[in-house]
Amino acid sequence: MLRRIAALLASAASKLINSLPTAGKWLDDLLSMPFRTVFGGGGGAPSYTPDVQTADLLNTLKDAREAAQAEAHRLDRNDIESVLEFAKAHRDTRATMSLPKTLTPEVRAALLQMDDVALRKLYTSGIGQVRKFLAAKPHGIQGVPSFGERLPTVADEPMPKGMTVHEAMVWKIRAKMLKPTESEPFPYPRKSSF
Repeated sequence: MLRRIAALLASAASKLINSLPTAGKWLDDLLSMPFRTVFGGGGGAPSYTPDVQTADLLNTLKDAREAAQAEAHRLDRNDIESVLEFAKAHRDTRATMSLPKTLTPEVRAALLQMDDVALRKLYTSGIGQVRKFLAAKPHGIQGVPSFGERLPTVADEPMPKGMTVHEAMVWKIRAKMLKPTESEPFPYPRKSSF
């Protein structure tokens, strides 16, 4: 007797479960009927004819890819790594390091002019920010100079007195790098209050 009751309950449950998708479709049809009546029966998809030829689209994509590759070669990983090594190095070691020749004069001058705190912030910032710094774009690194303003340089002035050896070397290098492009003197380093 219990077997028959269990079999009856099992068949009723299976019929109920099998009818759920059908009941869901009925419910969906019932709820969507007013919307189909008001807004239309939802005929086929609208026709579309593209106004751009495939060849033009491929040429546009090819030009964009070539421009991205040129940008990637201009700011390659070796430049970023060498600038990060320069920023990480000790002050005495930094004076003997050479920067990549592919860097713009503004970036090279800014790297040579930055103090240890700014170089540490540059080193700890992300690759994207360093890449923007190397491209002389707004980078968002606090304490690192931005490239909106013009960097002052030296015309034919004698080297200021009271500089450390490191400051004098940076002053000379920066003056030689920017002399062809600028002719205004840049300010002397601030005297420390120590």
